[in-house]
Amino acid sequence: QTLMVQVIKDPIGTKGARLSTQISIAGRMLVFLPQDTHIGISQKIGSPEHREQLRQRMQRLTATADGTSPGGFILRTNAEEASDEELADDIAYLRKAWAAIRKQGLAKPPGTLLHQDLNLAERVLRDLTTEATQAIRIDSKLQFDALRQFGDAYTPSSAAKLTLYQGERPIFDLFGIEEEIARALARRVDLKSGGYLIIDQTEALTTVDVNTGGFVGARNFDDTIFKTNLEAAGAIARQLRLRNLGGISRDRTKVTVSGFTQLGLVEMTRKRTRESLAHMLCQPCPTCEGRGQVKTARSVCYDILREILREARQFNPKEFRVIASAAVVEMLLDEESQHLAGLSDFIGKPISMSTEPSFSPEHYDIVLL
Repeated sequence: QTLMVQVIKDPIGTKGARLSTQISIAGRMLVFLPQDTHIGISQKIGSPEHREQLRQRMQRLTATADGTSPGGFILRTNAEEASDEELADDIAYLRKAWAAIRKQGLAKPPGTLLHQDLNLAERVLRDLTTEATQAIRIDSKLQFDALRQFGDAYTPSSAAKLTLYQGERPIFDLFGIEEEIARALARRVDLKSGGYLIIDQTEALTTVDVNTGGFVGARNFDDTIFKTNLEAAGAIARQLRLRNLGGISRDRTKVTVSGFTQLGLVEMTRKRTRESLAHMLCQPCPTCEGRGQVKTARSVCYDILREILREARQFNPKEFRVIASAAVVEMLLDEESQHLAGLSDFIGKPISMSTEPSFSPEHYDIVLL
């Protein structure tokens, strides 16, 4: 007998993967249960009355022309304030994804992979694009074509915002992305007034300390504190969303604000939907035993590729030689070898590698030969 199964837990060590015949497909705001007819609402959403209102909305939105409602849905916490249009888009996306899975399941032999989680670019198009998004700029023709094909099939409204960047200047340089990432990973954030924030992230919580620093623009100490806090409020809101640390108003992820403590501290909680920016781009430093952080080898690889592209636009050497730590060189020659070869073809120059054991994970040199 041939069964369609879903991997619900990856294999660990000698234990094999955990499989289930009860299929579930996660969308932006909903989880689709094609073998069920139940409409479930997250218990973390509001009151019983509010959950019942959401259930009735979902029953109306999931009903088809013949009055049936094939498949069940679970409405996730981040869909509490979603509009009917947003929910309808997610319903259509999930049903189309299931139809594609079923079609492949009937045509492919046993052991075939029928569906897998979306890659980063596809998740951005599905989960992060809203009506306020003006454009999504992509500097890779291959990635642009693949994302356009995905968007046309599953998220047509988002696909219309895709644009292919073909300028000479690297897109990260044009929009100052690397500088923004560096600031988002920094512990200290300077304010225009001369004050600054200190942001510390731990396993249990994230603290934001507001300091007046060199700000002496107010007439008295109370005014100085007030004006610094006023400026800090806007800066903190931006940093929380940029770093994916906490919640603020108009945040699409559920937020609970507990108010001020007796020490004058504001406490808030925010549902963790994905890792913070620092956890995605950094790893514990092997030199300082986790007391600090350094960029991952993959992040350094991308820094190197962008730096080679910048150098190639200014100089005309016979060859570029990258000197880096063993982990970075290994990744460039293995997992990132396709990108490295593509860059070499693009600039028309060979790129060689050299390992330097004394280099820290972030340290590298590019030698023009």
